[in-house]
Amino acid sequence: MKKLLIIATLSLVSSMAVAQSAQTDAERTVVLRLNHLHESPTLSELEAITPDARKIVERTALSGSGLGQKHAIAVLARLKDQRAQDVLTAVLADPKTSEITQHQLVLALVVNFGDRAIDVAATWLKSEDLQRRLTAIDALGKIDTDLATGLLEKHLTSAKSKGERDAVESAIRRIR
Repeated sequence: MKKLLIIATLSLVSSMAVAQSAQTDAERTVVLRLNHLHESPTLSELEAITPDARKIVERTALSGSGLGQKHAIAVLARLKDQRAQDVLTAVLADPKTSEITQHQLVLALVVNFGDRAIDVAATWLKSEDLQRRLTAIDALGKIDTDLATGLLEKHLTSAKSKGERDAVESAIRRIR
């Protein structure tokens, strides 16, 4: 009886190790695809590798860096659902997120989520940093909503330089 119990336990442990190894291989493959220099995979392509692809993409967006994180952000932005927006907003709020990634996130949030993420652009328009303001202006100029137009028109009166005013005017023209 003890032998049978030991054999059953070893068999269970062995099958769990094989399943974990397969999951690890699948996760590794998804991460490799996210880090590929010449492609930006879609979620459906990644889900063909593993049904857990979305969790891996979210984890990569939240804790990754470089190209893998950039592609994970793009994958999530294209989903345009609340869960994706929440993850991207969390990445933006993380103090460890690089400045360049923050700019990518503001563009991704505003362009893909529109008025649902307009507060991000509104906050960046108030920044002392010109590059942040220009990113917000660019993002708002890519969505055709009354809120975006209103923010741009209001910001036109407070733009701090001719270059910034020109950027606002250009964004408004793109919308109209």
